[in-house]
Formats: sequence, C-alpha cells, structure tokens
Amino acid sequence: MCKQPVEREVLAALEQQNRFHKLRLARKADAVHAGVHLDVHAADHV
Repeated sequence: MCKQPVEREVLAALEQQNRFHKLRLARKADAVHAGVHLDVHAADHV
C-alpha cells in the first residue's frame, strides 16, 4: 500500500519528462523545417 503513491509519482515524473522531450523534439523539428524553408526562399531570390 505504501508503494503505490511513490510508483504513481515516478510514473507522473516520467510522463512529464517524456512530454517535455517530445516538445523539445517537436521544436527542433520546427526549427529544421523553418531552416529548410529559409534555404528554399534564399535559392528563389538568387
């Protein structure tokens, strides 16, 4: 019975960490995507 709350806290922490990691990956992907668009626009203007 004592174990359960701790387990839940650990799971919640892992979930939060996972969500943060996904958010960071999404941001990185957005940055890369934006960089690709900038490259394409630069090529258009040359």
